[in-house]
Amino acid sequence: MENIELFDEFVATILSYLYIKFPLESALDARELSGDKETDEYGTVLDNNKVRSMRFTICLATMEWLIETGYIRIKDKGQYGYGRAVLTSKGLEVLKSTPESISKNESIGDKLVKLMNEGSLQMAKEVAKAAVSFGIKIF
Repeated sequence: MENIELFDEFVATILSYLYIKFPLESALDARELSGDKETDEYGTVLDNNKVRSMRFTICLATMEWLIETGYIRIKDKGQYGYGRAVLTSKGLEVLKSTPESISKNESIGDKLVKLMNEGSLQMAKEVAKAAVSFGIKIF
């Protein structure tokens, strides 16, 4: 899987998770989200082949991008992710919007959560891409 595809997957996962939890702050652990939890003696997260996990690295970079671009706010940074994460007003506004390109009746956030719950990762990634694009247009 290419980096941009993993990025889209993690955007969908992170935004849907924080949308469900809103307004409560939640921990974002890139080990949990990437599925790679094993570490070596130095704390480096490893994949199934016992090499540095690219999924983990991209997941963590996706979190950082969502923070830097104003979709989420955090209060604590850890080695493997962020604590006390919550959607910002920008993130919430994007997820509560209902652009016609996605659905006339469902918000982006509701659609994203529904697709993730159904296991429709490919469709959720498309909605996540649309959410990021829509966020760029309105801000």
